[in-house]
Amino acid sequence: MGIERKFVLVAAMITALGPPAMGLDAGPQPVPPQVPPEVAWEERLEQQITRVEMELTALDRKKPKIASKLLERVQAANARIAELEKAAKLEEGTIRGRPALSDLTSDIAAMHTRIKALIDARKPKPKNQPQPPPASAPAPATPAPKPKSDPTAGWPATLRFPAKAKVVYQETGEWFLSKNRRSGLGNDFLMDGYAGVISFSLSSAGLKREIASADVRVVITQRPPFSDDDQTYWVYEVTWSSEISRAGVFGNDSLKHFTRFAEVAAPGPIEWISKPKEVTLSLPVTAHVLAVRLKSGEEIKFEAPEYRRKR
Repeated sequence: MGIERKFVLVAAMITALGPPAMGLDAGPQPVPPQVPPEVAWEERLEQQITRVEMELTALDRKKPKIASKLLERVQAANARIAELEKAAKLEEGTIRGRPALSDLTSDIAAMHTRIKALIDARKPKPKNQPQPPPASAPAPATPAPKPKSDPTAGWPATLRFPAKAKVVYQETGEWFLSKNRRSGLGNDFLMDGYAGVISFSLSSAGLKREIASADVRVVITQRPPFSDDDQTYWVYEVTWSSEISRAGVFGNDSLKHFTRFAEVAAPGPIEWISKPKEVTLSLPVTAHVLAVRLKSGEEIKFEAPEYRRKR
């Protein structure tokens, strides 16, 4: 056998057996294609909607035409379930009806639950026949109606709420020169009195029941420079209504702020000062409850003293 013939035979053997059989590296093996997550998700949904359609066929004995798109199949199944719910006098369910896979997943899960309710509704109800009472047994006595409790009972004759009050004030008058020009003497403001703003807060207490609103008389004792007499007061009557509670009522320990409620003024000595100075002064205060109203509409009134007013 010649050299050329031997070479041809070796080449034929390599071709027949392939590179791996000859100990040669055939290169990396091909990787099977990966299925996208959305495709796998959609395949699972198609299996689930198929199960829904089979369960519906067992209930309504209908075999409607199956749509090609997943959303159309979900909508068709929902229409069949709604028809069965109406016939069974059940509350009709709803679906989102959107093409997103998350919405379709929620719709199919809801339809499984609705189908189970339809199956339970078709189960025969147990027949419980009540046994007739013995002939000699006396008829049960009709219970007497319970007396309605009086919501206005138990309240005291007078009621007060804890309160705090303050006035923020400063001197009033005129500048001798503009603020950008000063005389150099130091006192450029000619004062003639005082003016301020009253603020106070109320805290509910002593309530026998939760209330919808309260009428309160707030009595604030004046202090210098507004008065040198401890028997002179600012008196305000306010209505505190429930504003935050969803139930429309409030009870003990609720808090209400009346910020910058009123402006007050008083004459003072006419004299030169360098500039007005803001002062915050806490004031004695008493809050007398005049009346409260319950959510049911009843009103409870309370006694409260009168005061000499000065506004």
